[in-house]
Amino acid sequence: MKITKKQFQKIKRYFPVQRGNETFRHGIWYAKGDVKQRLDIVPLTLAQFQKHFVAMFTSNTAHPDQWRNLILQCETERDNLDAPDWMRYIAVIVDQRIRNFC
Repeated sequence: MKITKKQFQKIKRYFPVQRGNETFRHGIWYAKGDVKQRLDIVPLTLAQFQKHFVAMFTSNTAHPDQWRNLILQCETERDNLDAPDWMRYIAVIVDQRIRNFC
């Protein structure tokens, strides 16, 4: 299916262009008008999220600061590692934090 230039311009308004394969690791997103924005996204798996959540409540230490600290700790190596290594780093941090809750 071929789209016209006018159709492309309309679509472009609603779907910002991602620059590169590691958009979320770098935390860069381009909004309308190619305005550069920084994102703070940590790619936790659902299993990691669930285990951390349960461990917080099981240990009676559940508090929003626990999530904030997890995110900040995982972000520390974001710019130093490639995406696969960063995901492994996140897995190690989540496992350590879960063990510390016990």
